[in-house]
Amino acid sequence: MTNKKDIRLLEQLKARLDHFEEALQERDSLQQQLQQVNKKLNEAEAFKSHFIARISNEIINPFTAIITISENLMQDTGEDWQEIKKMISYVHDEAAFLDFQLKNLFMAAKIEAGELDLEVARVPLAQEIDAAIEGFQKELTKKKLTVNKKVETEKEAAFKTDAEKLRLILKNVLSNAVKYARPDTALTLSATQKENQFTFMVENVGEKIPEKQREEVFDRFRQLDDRIHSLNPGSGIGLSICRELTELLGGGIYAEPVEHGMRFKVVIPQTEGDDFETENDDLFMEDDPEKGETL
Repeated sequence: MTNKKDIRLLEQLKARLDHFEEALQERDSLQQQLQQVNKKLNEAEAFKSHFIARISNEIINPFTAIITISENLMQDTGEDWQEIKKMISYVHDEAAFLDFQLKNLFMAAKIEAGELDLEVARVPLAQEIDAAIEGFQKELTKKKLTVNKKVETEKEAAFKTDAEKLRLILKNVLSNAVKYARPDTALTLSATQKENQFTFMVENVGEKIPEKQREEVFDRFRQLDDRIHSLNPGSGIGLSICRELTELLGGGIYAEPVEHGMRFKVVIPQTEGDDFETENDDLFMEDDPEKGETL
């Protein structure tokens, strides 16, 4: 017959077994969490390694082309001026492409270091939009793309914001639209300046981005077309920079599906406070709409 002492011992033993079982379950749960964290860390490292490889590829290729063509020009003793002009034009295109990528890289470095400051000035929006479109004229022509533009702002109307950052936002949104547009289609561009807010939208005809991937296009280390030697050139960080810069300016950028493709919408409020004029502090090539800019 079981006495009270034995019952207490059995109860204590059961309690300890229950506690031990709970500890095992907690250990298993922690192991699963650690495995998930380790998986995410490995994925992050893989993404960063791929990103670095892609960036290196995008910088090395234009430099190699520029050096090779320059050497050919120096060794060329012929008098075919048309051929020389063609080679010079190619050098310019490669340099312009490299310039655009380096501006994005340096802006990404500033974002990563937390060294972004606002330099507010009065910006003529219509002129900036025209200059951005003209900068991609060669790619538009190459892909037989037309631009349907509607800008609701006066030509000389000024908008208080950071000119350098707004210019990079416009270029990257346009670059993305041109890059992924189907050939022989039209881009639809609209811009409005109302009640101290600037809204800029670019719509192209092309593949729709699945809903679950729409946030990934703004991730610096992810790219939907993530092959190193992609058919679509570029570092893949343009839209992530757009998000960082629009948020810095108090606005946002949004990816929206439309009937035949995608629309990217940028909303930026006018910056309050004093403004000042700043000199062009581009480290590399100054923008020249007449020369054009490649993607």
